[in-house]
Amino acid sequence: MYDFLNDEFPDGQRIPYKLIRYQFLRCYYIYCSSKFSVSKRIFGEWVGNEHESAFAYDNLELSFELPIENLMLEVISTIMAGGRQSAQFEQHTQKRIVKILDGRKIGDLLGTLDGDELAEFRADLALLRLM
Repeated sequence: MYDFLNDEFPDGQRIPYKLIRYQFLRCYYIYCSSKFSVSKRIFGEWVGNEHESAFAYDNLELSFELPIENLMLEVISTIMAGGRQSAQFEQHTQKRIVKILDGRKIGDLLGTLDGDELAEFRADLALLRLM
């Protein structure tokens, strides 16, 4: 069971899609709230090409061990970019996905999921035309 107080799975089990999404959104929120309180006073607006999703991604990029967890992060970060991502971001994501899938079948990775988690992840993969 996930230990919210320590932000970890004490028994080392796979991190669920919902929790990776939560962690991403938590970082996204932290960035936006800091921009709101600091930037409005100092700069007054966001800088061009600045993305809260990039901050969240950078904070989580090295957090996961399993290929399915890393694939989930790539899917979440792409969706959260909301189509505003640069060509460089898209290339980086594509390279990461190719690396994650290298020598693996997506069906095998999906085989580690079931129920609602599998349905949600499949829907997001379809949204991004990865399935």
